[in-house]
Amino acid sequence: MNHASRWRQSLARQSIAPAYAALDGVEAIALVGDSARGLADGWSDLDLVVFWRQAPSLETRAQIVEALGGRAWVVDDAALRRPDLALQHRDETWWLPGGTDAALKVDVRHTLCIAMDRLLADVVERQQPDRLKLAQLGSIQQALPLHGADRIAGWADGAGRCPEAIARRLVEDNLRLFAPWTFEMLAEREDGLLYARNLADTLERMLLVLHGLNRSYPPLSPGHLAATVAALPLAPTDFARRATALLAARPIDASRRLGLLATELYDLVDARMPGLDTRPARGALAGRRPRLVDSPIPLG
Repeated sequence: MNHASRWRQSLARQSIAPAYAALDGVEAIALVGDSARGLADGWSDLDLVVFWRQAPSLETRAQIVEALGGRAWVVDDAALRRPDLALQHRDETWWLPGGTDAALKVDVRHTLCIAMDRLLADVVERQQPDRLKLAQLGSIQQALPLHGADRIAGWADGAGRCPEAIARRLVEDNLRLFAPWTFEMLAEREDGLLYARNLADTLERMLLVLHGLNRSYPPLSPGHLAATVAALPLAPTDFARRATALLAARPIDASRRLGLLATELYDLVDARMPGLDTRPARGALAGRRPRLVDSPIPLG
């Protein structure tokens, strides 16, 4: 674990979590995100989830932030408008000032225990492939418990591996990638923004396929790629380094390397999910549109 993560974990455990844990109705508190994974740096926030028996009032939330010395408190309760209880929560951001001009940004999510129970059942029992729900289960499995460790462990253990049906759908829905020739086309057109977007989309789709093959819950964003892929036993050799290098490669090189990486990925799918047909995706990957200079038919 690095220094940035170590002091953030200590601060959360020693100073912030006890203040929330003392409130009536708080069942569990978890540190999530970069700091919980030991991947924090100087830019990292402190991300906390507080689990309640019943919803806290706005006044209670304000009082605890004030008691902790928080500044610039901003509330975002937009998620309460979601019709699905499992995805409802209360969010807030505040800053914890230090002895200098430096301040640490703290993001706190308040959610009901019953909502977390519902979310777990939606995925594990009802096989719902909702990406938000999958990401929250992955987050709780990587969380650092600060209070109510047994409750948090119960959710994490209950999530287990991503259900087979959902994992298979993750793979199937993301097999079709942008064909390598399209990147040569966009580079020739000097269409750099679309080139970058399509390449990033292709790599993210590959990562989702890997999560499915490994039956791992995928995060909403592909941050910390190297650490994420390191936790996935099934992956093309050196996937994270090769994927990152593609973003800086010359288009002609990126096109060739992307084709090789995708082929290795499809080989893994064939080996691990033999009932899933990769031939259409392979055909699209190998295809190439003719580059026309003149009309293919005579013109008068």
